[in-house]
Amino acid sequence: MRDKTEIINAAQRFASKGEIDNAIAEWEKLLKNGKDGNIHNTIGDLYLKKGSQPQAVEAFTKAAEIFRKAGFDPKAIAIYKKILNILPNNVESIIALATLNAAKGLNANAADYYFKAADIYHRNNLAEKATMVIEKILKLSITDLATRIKIAEWYIKAGLKPRAANEYSAIASSYLSKNDTVTAKKYFTRATELDPDNISLFIGLSRLAEKTGDIELAFKHLKDSMSRDPNSKETQMAYSGLAIRNNKIDDAKETILKLIEETPSYNPPRKLLGGLYLLEDEPKKAWEQLLPCIDDAINDEDWPDAIEMLNNFRELYPAPARERIIQAYRSAKDNENMVREIKELASLYEEQGLNDDALRLYKELLEADPDNDEAAVKIKEINPAMPAEEAAKKATSLTEALLEKKAEANFFARQGMNEEAIQIYKEILKASPNNPGIKKKLDDLKASSAQSKEVAAKKISDGKAETIDELDASSATADLQGIFDKFSHNEDYETHYNAGLECKQKGHLDEAIKEFGIAAKDPGKKLVSMSMTALCYMGKGAYADAVTEFTHILEAMSPEDASYTRIKYELAGAYRNNGNESRALEIYSEIKEQYPDFKDINGRIEDVTSTIKEPASKPETKSKQKKKNRVSYI
Repeated sequence: MRDKTEIINAAQRFASKGEIDNAIAEWEKLLKNGKDGNIHNTIGDLYLKKGSQPQAVEAFTKAAEIFRKAGFDPKAIAIYKKILNILPNNVESIIALATLNAAKGLNANAADYYFKAADIYHRNNLAEKATMVIEKILKLSITDLATRIKIAEWYIKAGLKPRAANEYSAIASSYLSKNDTVTAKKYFTRATELDPDNISLFIGLSRLAEKTGDIELAFKHLKDSMSRDPNSKETQMAYSGLAIRNNKIDDAKETILKLIEETPSYNPPRKLLGGLYLLEDEPKKAWEQLLPCIDDAINDEDWPDAIEMLNNFRELYPAPARERIIQAYRSAKDNENMVREIKELASLYEEQGLNDDALRLYKELLEADPDNDEAAVKIKEINPAMPAEEAAKKATSLTEALLEKKAEANFFARQGMNEEAIQIYKEILKASPNNPGIKKKLDDLKASSAQSKEVAAKKISDGKAETIDELDASSATADLQGIFDKFSHNEDYETHYNAGLECKQKGHLDEAIKEFGIAAKDPGKKLVSMSMTALCYMGKGAYADAVTEFTHILEAMSPEDASYTRIKYELAGAYRNNGNESRALEIYSEIKEQYPDFKDINGRIEDVTSTIKEPASKPETKSKQKKKNRVSYI
């Protein structure tokens, strides 16, 4: 087989002469080595040029699927839009665009695409598929009332009146929760017109009547509902709650006990009954009813609700209640309250002679609060096998190690070097795996680093996070001219930037540099695009170009910028790789002077010093002279 460059050149020659079929045949030869989204995209363009729309759509679809599976969402989105330019009602492409937009958090865009898909399914009498698509919109827009109104209107258009009534009832309830009774009544009225026997509608109307002070009407709505469906748990719960709020305790108890008897595994009525027992000063009965509800709240991670219920039983049932309170605070990562609760319960266990339980809690206390000398002493008192001095020493040494590493991690975080900080916090957790404070810092940094795909992609390109599956490295070269430019007909800088990240991650550095160069025209992406360009030059061994690029970046920044020192550090590395050890030493020395503990700066200085003969004083003199002559435009 001829080599790739020869095939590409031949394909381009055929295309320039208008011999489209021959050009396609040449490009298809490259697909024998594996899937390549770029080549499928080029073939699709050629089919489109010759007027063969079905074949063009087939090729574009293959390209989009390849890019989507590889995680190259911007490219996939661009290809699906090309398909819709040819076939506006291609429902598979519309749903794919909806899914991709939803994954990016663009829920409004996703909803628009899903509505289009639902309309197409409905026109083709595919009611089940249309309904499934609408339910996807509902999951995306559960709190967006404008979208939910559109969903209700769509159900009416599709002849699904009961579903529309449910939506209008839910919309009315949302307005009612905002005390907008006028708008709530309007949507309840619409729901009533569509489905007068709707159970949830009666409950909503009851709440509306109660909110407007018509208690008699509120009870009437719920009794009407129960007459229609005597087994409705939802209606019985609403009736019990209304009865309690209006001091009809006997009616409430009767309904609750009947509901518990009929559905013993259904815990919400037990919560109401437990609350009634607390009001009646019968805490033992309340504990019996509320314990399953407490455990449900803990399992559902509803910590405030669990703690609120448990606080009623601190004195009557101190061990089971406080153990659960500690569990809730621990899971909620509320270290301060957890430590306080552990101290109190450990002391109580100790007073009761329950030494094993006390020892367990004091050890947890020491783990959560390594500075707590009292816990170390208590461990010694309960467990004489460990001398108090040893326990205290262990706690102190652990604290010193944690503080030293924490300081280093905090420094990196302030410099905007989140990945370095994350790695250090992970090391700390190996020494103290149950430290809630460190866990919180780590979780916060991870969340911050994952806020946008731009940041996530940068982490991948820097080799500091998991990468997506590799595509066939032979599928693209610098000879594939203009392929990435075909994804956008205008200067979409975001698309070019993301394309650059993808190219860089795959090792296609020349194409990446080209994409970053375009993205750098956007002022908002200028510095980060220049940084990526410099790293690409480093990756391909063009160290002189990397030096130039890093220098331009620093000139465009202020020394107070969070990433200024990191860029300076990279510049020193570029000088070193380019053979200018003296200049690298100058920069490393400047960084050490300002930040003595920056990264591995001491090791870098030692390495560079050992490879050059001239003394360090000369570079320092040069550095000072260069500083004097440098003009700042910041």
